[in-house]
Amino acid sequence: MNTPSLLFLLMLAVPSADSLWIQTRDDAHVRIDVHKPLPANWGYSPLRVTIQNDSNRARQWFFDFESNGQNGKTRESVFVIEVPSNGVSTHEIVVPQAGDLFEQSSLSMRVRGFGVLNPGYQYPLSSYDAQGSATVGVSSTVVDAASVTLPGTPVEPKLLPSDWRGLTGLNGLVLGEEDWIEMTPDVRNALLDWVARGGRLVRVGGKEFLPTLYGLGMHASIESDHDKAIAALGGTPRADYAAWIGQRVAPITTRAGWLTVFLVAYALLIGPVNLLVISPQGKRARLLWTMPAFSLGSSAFLATLILLQDGAGGAGHRSSLVYLLPHRNREVVLQEQVSRTGALLGTSFEVAEPVLLFDASGGGWTLARLGSEGARFSGDWFRSRSVQAQRIEAVRPGRARIEKLAGEPGVGVHSMLEDPIETIYYRDRQGSLWTGGGLFPGERRALVPASEQAFEAWWGEVAAMAGPRMEAHLRTLYWERDVYFAKAAGDASHGVIETLEAIRWKQDVLVYAGRLDGEE
Repeated sequence: MNTPSLLFLLMLAVPSADSLWIQTRDDAHVRIDVHKPLPANWGYSPLRVTIQNDSNRARQWFFDFESNGQNGKTRESVFVIEVPSNGVSTHEIVVPQAGDLFEQSSLSMRVRGFGVLNPGYQYPLSSYDAQGSATVGVSSTVVDAASVTLPGTPVEPKLLPSDWRGLTGLNGLVLGEEDWIEMTPDVRNALLDWVARGGRLVRVGGKEFLPTLYGLGMHASIESDHDKAIAALGGTPRADYAAWIGQRVAPITTRAGWLTVFLVAYALLIGPVNLLVISPQGKRARLLWTMPAFSLGSSAFLATLILLQDGAGGAGHRSSLVYLLPHRNREVVLQEQVSRTGALLGTSFEVAEPVLLFDASGGGWTLARLGSEGARFSGDWFRSRSVQAQRIEAVRPGRARIEKLAGEPGVGVHSMLEDPIETIYYRDRQGSLWTGGGLFPGERRALVPASEQAFEAWWGEVAAMAGPRMEAHLRTLYWERDVYFAKAAGDASHGVIETLEAIRWKQDVLVYAGRLDGEE
């Protein structure tokens, strides 16, 4: 990135939460403490739960979380923690909130299990941020060393989560170089994963380098002058999912005429016909079976009409961006999907890996209860006769890569992907464009020079099929040097994250991106 100077763009956030002590019976010999190390009004909130179990057997505790968004959505999640007898253990969990980026939400918790007093009591963990500003965390060591008052929310580096999803409530993070060096490998890897999927990290006190793209995020470093601005953290813009959804699927239509006829006929049948003809005076006992029979029959008739009009299951569209980090054997997956459903017999589904999952069904007030417990998701993620969208992100281990061949004239590549590539474009370190097509797994191929006009036209076709967040990331990568874009051929599926099987999904576009010439 060609950034002439570093600007300290940090915005005020909600105060950090204190530790909570969960009330337990004295004779239970149990102590439960919950600490919320980072402020978060959206994304996933990290919690550290410490349980001391001095009872004579292993025990289980259930932590029920409820997050209510200003958009009408409610996100519910359940975590189960087991602690052996006469033991103390600390568990790190990441709790999903109802709000996506810039969608404020509150978070509360109930605790059930051995020895807990008032298991129905809701402990408040966060409330709405009236200003709706992005949250930027600043290391306490940076705050202490600064000669000026720094905006942002102080955070304790030693309490940062080892799961990248626990950092998604932050729009940016400022750390001291010593913080970075002293971190455990798990926390450092989580930070790198968070940056790779779009986070923004600034380190203070090390060798200075300007803001640089790392994966889909930004990484920068300055020396030690705290009086100067220290980071151009910026932020991710709002995504217009409503417009994208309207382009991909047709809205649900209701035939008002047929519905009116059905309601009038049902009212006549259940009322005058039933009372005056079928169950007249003197035979009122028939109402005991006619009322349930008419109700069941009408429900079956209405269900048949829905099946005839909308069918069973549903159809959907998916677009995916997979950014490859071969030097860390990692890949970042961004998947945006929208579906139009008919009658659904089941709406629960499981995801085979840790993901960040948000409902992206558009703006406005939408009543929905979204549930999860472990890898299983339930509730209103998918509903009958609905148009709904989701954004799914994952950072997973992976050895997939496209390598640059050494010693070849021009640019040669070697595909180590599982999917065949339809077209690849690569902008080298000098800014020149190269392209190739028909690249199969394991194949080596020489790329040929390409024009800026051809790349722009191809990129425009890809961006037209991409979801809003994917398009924004593609736009950021457009002018980056030593970055390739590889569009998978056909209905490729390597990077796809499966959700509800009843939906007939069509993969609109799957794009791999990354660097050819070395590490990030």
